[in-house]
Amino acid sequence: MRKYPLPLLALLTVSACSQMPPNEGTGNPEVQAPPPAPVMQPAPLPEVALTADLLYRLMAAEMAVQKGQLKVAAAAYLVVARQTQDLRAAKRAAQLAIYARDQVVALEAAELWAALEPESIDAHQSAAALLLSSGRAEEAVEHLEYVLSAGGDTAQSFSMVTNLLNREHDRQRALEIMRRLVEVRRDDPHALYAYGHLAYLFEKHELARHTVERLLIVSPAMSQALVLKANILNKLGEREAALQALDAAVTANPNDNALRLTYARFLVDARQLETARQQFEELAQRLPRNGDVFYALGLLSMQAGDHQQAQNYFEKLLKLGEHTDEAAFALGQLSEMAEDHESALKWYGTVTDGDNLLEARLRTAIIIQRRDGVDAAREYLGALPLEGASAQVRRYLAEVEILRSADRFEESIAVCDRALESHPDNIDLLYARGMSSEKVGRIDLLERDMRAILAIEPDNAQALNALGYTLADRTDRYDEAYQYIKRALQLAPNDPAVIDSMGWVLYRLGRFEDAARELRRALAMQPDGEIAAHLGEVLWVMGHQQEARDVWNQALEYAPEHAILRQVIHRLTE
Repeated sequence: MRKYPLPLLALLTVSACSQMPPNEGTGNPEVQAPPPAPVMQPAPLPEVALTADLLYRLMAAEMAVQKGQLKVAAAAYLVVARQTQDLRAAKRAAQLAIYARDQVVALEAAELWAALEPESIDAHQSAAALLLSSGRAEEAVEHLEYVLSAGGDTAQSFSMVTNLLNREHDRQRALEIMRRLVEVRRDDPHALYAYGHLAYLFEKHELARHTVERLLIVSPAMSQALVLKANILNKLGEREAALQALDAAVTANPNDNALRLTYARFLVDARQLETARQQFEELAQRLPRNGDVFYALGLLSMQAGDHQQAQNYFEKLLKLGEHTDEAAFALGQLSEMAEDHESALKWYGTVTDGDNLLEARLRTAIIIQRRDGVDAAREYLGALPLEGASAQVRRYLAEVEILRSADRFEESIAVCDRALESHPDNIDLLYARGMSSEKVGRIDLLERDMRAILAIEPDNAQALNALGYTLADRTDRYDEAYQYIKRALQLAPNDPAVIDSMGWVLYRLGRFEDAARELRRALAMQPDGEIAAHLGEVLWVMGHQQEARDVWNQALEYAPEHAILRQVIHRLTE
């Protein structure tokens, strides 16, 4: 045990004790020790005799700290604080009890600390937080008032109050407390912002909008308020108004980079990608070492098909040492799209951490399959050291994809069977097995797996669509198929695959005009060989053979090897 010199055990020097472990009972003060308590300013020393009993209590408390017995130590220091009325003992008791999550001792110690050192913002903040978490919100108001009145930085003080009240379970009570705190500061923009922000966090969006409008009258150029207004409008479904508000705000505050960054991100969410890219390019000029900006530009350039520019941005990230794993993964994707498989393997191999690590390994397996064959890819996958159920399922699905790409559907079904033994009712595995079953003509097995998914997730649009389309395409159960696809379309009204299925089942039901309308809509949304094959067949049967040929010929330009497209053309024209 570490030995302390005698002065450290004397009354009123308790703040010099050693670091504390975060959890009671570990017995190991070296494990994840929190930082030492901040040094306190000297305070008047109370007239207290250093008796043997008092010295014993202090020594016992410090020994408990060293053993990791924080609750014991906190209780001992609280006894000392009560006996001596020394604020440092009270502060030490409060800090220890907070670390030990001893709510009762922490609250009593914090209130004693605030009473003994009434000018301490930290004491009042601690007392307020503990009172709120104890359900005694009304008693916390006095402490919060002091924090706001005495704090030098009003914005920071109100931010702290917002964070505290955001943890309150009774949201209406928390809002009422904030309203009372703001009422006497109704012209303070930071106060109004705090009230509006808390209302926004509590999803009281109309109250938040009303408050932020008051705020913008007081402080029309406050960038935080402008961002909050945009967020509120977005939550209320007024996305265009939110974008207009941010556009106007950026125009009025052209040098506010944080505001411009928010605007750029809103544009991405609204899928206005080219405008978003322009905003990020402007930010890149202003913030030449900001990794987030260059990462966004790289992704937007990829999305726009400007692969060379995307590569430049990702390589810049590597030079900056920012988002290195994400940049390496993106460079691997670019290399793969360029069919430079060796470069892709190199880049994927340099991903060492983050969300893309597993995906990089799985993409590596796909490239190995293209280069060295299915068995080599499966061997690579089998050797991957993966932890966790999610990662294991992803590996199984990658193996299934590799087998399906080689038309080895029976083997892919076997992989799904094996995977489902250890991951029963996994929807992705059930779906993969069902789709492979359809490829070998086992419609009964596909129907079984899709129904199993729908028993778990009745609103799974993908399963509804797969089941409905297969019944329409491979059986004569058209009315049943129509009901499944209708439900899928209600859930995913803008999904071209589901719209294609609706067109196909309408064709099977003999509703040719309706079928052609839906298939034209699907093809306009997503140029695809199978959708073109379906539309062409419907037009051909309707007697519009030249229009059907035009549809097919256009599709052959972007999908010249599409098997279903070529089969339909051959069946109907030769």
